[in-house]
Amino acid sequence: MSTVVITRTYDEAMSLLIEARNYLRFRQGDALRMPPVERLKLTREAFRVTSRLTQVMAWLLLRRAVIEGEIADEESRLPERRL
Repeated sequence: MSTVVITRTYDEAMSLLIEARNYLRFRQGDALRMPPVERLKLTREAFRVTSRLTQVMAWLLLRRAVIEGEIADEESRLPERRL
């Protein structure tokens, strides 16, 4: 996998993260009118989406570091580097 592919995928993940943030801001007014249980569900899903996108971005940065020779592939597989 080349650095270009990693960079494009990272940029796309960042765009998705920004879109998710904007959507949640848009829905914020609706959330105030929701029952507490529904509001909790919305918050949980928002957290799930943003945390998964952030994990994808972290993995892509790690892969790019390996491709560019900043760290060895073996080092990237160490338990402390796991996501």
